Amino acid sequence: GLSEGGIDIYSTEGALEAGRALRSIDGGRVAVLVAALPYKCPAAPNEAAFLAEAILRRRGVHAKVALYTPEPYPMPTAGEALGKALAHMLEQRRIELHAQRTVEAVDARSKQLVFQDGERAGYDLLLAIPPHRTAALLRGSGLANDGGFVPSDPQTLETWGRGVYAIGDVAQIPIAGSRFLPKAGVFAKAQAHVVASRIADELRGREPLGTFDGKGSCFVDMGDGVAAFATGDFYAEGAPTVSLRRPSRRWHLSKVAFEKYWLARWA
Repeated sequence: GLSEGGIDIYSTEGALEAGRALRSIDGGRVAVLVAALPYKCPAAPNEAAFLAEAILRRRGVHAKVALYTPEPYPMPTAGEALGKALAHMLEQRRIELHAQRTVEAVDARSKQLVFQDGERAGYDLLLAIPPHRTAALLRGSGLANDGGFVPSDPQTLETWGRGVYAIGDVAQIPIAGSRFLPKAGVFAKAQAHVVASRIADELRGREPLGTFDGKGSCFVDMGDGVAAFATGDFYAEGAPTVSLRRPSRRWHLSKVAFEKYWLARWA
């Protein structure tokens, strides 16, 4: 019932629909739901909650925003310290955080989330991060694991298929703590450069030397014209070392500039 009862904010049409809904709702309860793991962009569910709260507050609408996720805390792949910092920011904005909540079904008729433990939670507007899956072609290629993603070497990005690399969202790359590298554009871009250099070396008869270092960053848009900025080393021994810069207009302007750069280059 997810598609009937909620708005897929990971599609262009859904994002536009969510904006219209937040500008027309007159109260009640707005739920932001992570339907399943993994998903692209670890910051996105938190950003959706922050932006929803900011839009409703500016409109003077008394509505409650709640974030539901199967994760133990926000952005767990970035480490517990960063997750707790984001949880505190959500609390400051009076956004409910319901961690370790795995949804089993969405009852669109009664507007309720049904969790694995049988508990239910009502909503008036549901903003959903949908389940992610790879293409059927990839799942049937012999390269993917049972989850549909492709295990690849953390440094070289090679798969178990000879001469085949996996980068970006399809890749499953282990990091410390029995977790996997987040699926984010900043990593995909860096991985693409590494693989391109390795293929070029192979074509020239040279030993491939390019390696991926696991370093990355992302913005966390919080509405109100401010954003936080996270940066760190996801390959650090023991656990990722990631720092979160305080929310400011500077980081929001940097995020806007970053988006414009990519749109100008690829749109």
